[in-house]
Amino acid sequence: MSRRCVLVRYGEIGTKSRITFRNFMKKLLKNIEESLNVNNISYDRIVNPKGRIIVYTENLDSSINIIKRVFGVQSLSSAIRTDINLKEISKSSLDLFNDLKDSNSKFRVSTKRLSKDLEMDSMEISRKIGSYILDKGNGNPKVDLEDYDIEINIEIFNDKAFIFSKTMDGYGGLPIGSQGEVIALISGEDSALAAWLMMKRGCKVHPVHFETDVFSDGVEDLMGVLDKFSYGSEFDPDYISFNKEKEDVNILIKEFKRENFYKPLIQMKMVQKADELVEKRNSIGMVMGNTLESQKDLKIIRMNNKVSNSSIF
Repeated sequence: MSRRCVLVRYGEIGTKSRITFRNFMKKLLKNIEESLNVNNISYDRIVNPKGRIIVYTENLDSSINIIKRVFGVQSLSSAIRTDINLKEISKSSLDLFNDLKDSNSKFRVSTKRLSKDLEMDSMEISRKIGSYILDKGNGNPKVDLEDYDIEINIEIFNDKAFIFSKTMDGYGGLPIGSQGEVIALISGEDSALAAWLMMKRGCKVHPVHFETDVFSDGVEDLMGVLDKFSYGSEFDPDYISFNKEKEDVNILIKEFKRENFYKPLIQMKMVQKADELVEKRNSIGMVMGNTLESQKDLKIIRMNNKVSNSSIF
């Protein structure tokens, strides 16, 4: 009996020690479940046989487009699950080929056995399935192992076979919640990218935007992008008024007549304010997205480190 499902592969977490892997996998499964629930995508169940995660759902395309944004997911495929006998595998492979083919399509069959549930080796399985498609396929199919139009992939594990044609890349990394929380100072594309990269490393991100006249371009759009990848943490941005701090900086600028100090002084004030949030929320530090493109940037980073008691990533 065949069933439709999403075949999910993970990467980096599979290299961890047994205890760490188990904890990270719990986070990943929880985050996948959250991503589907938040977007009102129905599914039957999510299972985790060795080496893969399987999501049983009829909403294949919608599920893949959502799950690919869950950090920790390396790749995904819309698959057909069959019982592990050559007749069922051949029939489902043929059905998939006929759904995908154009006239005179060139194809190949690739088989991977994650477990030895069939006595035949991978090459022999591929040959037999390929022969069946050549014999039964609509039109005039041809085998071409190099210049092919269609690839029929078969993965065998957990006493089942999973058949698919395409693989979509995820973003990899570690599941959010596997590391601590950071305060992310969002002021533009660089800082949003820095926050995204911390999320990819498994950190929960609490985004903060200080409303100033030099760090406010397109912030709401950037927050919306980050929110789409935030499965595993509550995404609740803080928008903080910075009027008093701006007045203090303007007084200093007028007193010392150093207008070019306005932006770095504002940023130092932001760091000091974020420092309070780090302590209040028991976060592991803050992320800002400063670059190292010039000596001026390096000086700003050094200044920020001097006024902060927290780690700045």
